[in-house]
Amino acid sequence: MSRPDAQRSVPPTGTVTFVFTDIEGSTALWDQHPAAMQPLLAEHFERLSEAIRAHGGHLVKTLGDGVMAVFGTASDAVDACLSAQRELQMCANRAGENASDVRPRLRARMGLHTGEAELRDDDYFGTALNVAARVMGIAHGEQILLSAVTADIVRSRLPEGASLTALGEHRLKGIAHPVPLLQLNAPGLRSAFEPVGEGTSTDQLPRSATTFVGREIEIQGCVTLLERTRLLTLTGLGGSGKTRLAMEVA
Repeated sequence: MSRPDAQRSVPPTGTVTFVFTDIEGSTALWDQHPAAMQPLLAEHFERLSEAIRAHGGHLVKTLGDGVMAVFGTASDAVDACLSAQRELQMCANRAGENASDVRPRLRARMGLHTGEAELRDDDYFGTALNVAARVMGIAHGEQILLSAVTADIVRSRLPEGASLTALGEHRLKGIAHPVPLLQLNAPGLRSAFEPVGEGTSTDQLPRSATTFVGREIEIQGCVTLLERTRLLTLTGLGGSGKTRLAMEVA
């Protein structure tokens, strides 16, 4: 539900939900369509800002071709992302129906994460917003990704017709522990995407049932060799631990 006083909202504190957005492939779009990008980007930001304000969010700042926003509740953040994504995709689809319209399609990717952050001088600091930014960073254009923390909060209060698809755990740059991610699906939105963050999923490797102890010298030796080659072969007698060593190196 839209909030008429949302534009006058103050930045929330405590446990909040961050939303980061960006435009997929924007560097190439600016290079190929310099004249069209400025008005398109202005309209893009307007649609995003309207959705954020209408659902009680606070637009913290713009970051290149995207925005950083914060919400007091995770449900409001999800509603805003769905509203914005629907509006942006419908606008792009309408433009595409005109054969004479050669404007590029701006595909927004969005990432959400919930946690505590410090508000100082109208800006936020802390791990929570870093996670949200990294989640967005591995999404595809027109995709909405949620961390499991945010998904668990909103799971029982999703908008009508919306659903979540688990994408497994992913390692995010600069974040110590793998983060389980989910895709938000809803009627009217694109739902089929390539795997997110190619090469970042921790689910591609089998899980070991026992603890790996020792062989630090061998592990470091493999890592050093892999800095100089794309293919490394481990040889040795059967049962000497080649597969387990390879797993630990990976």
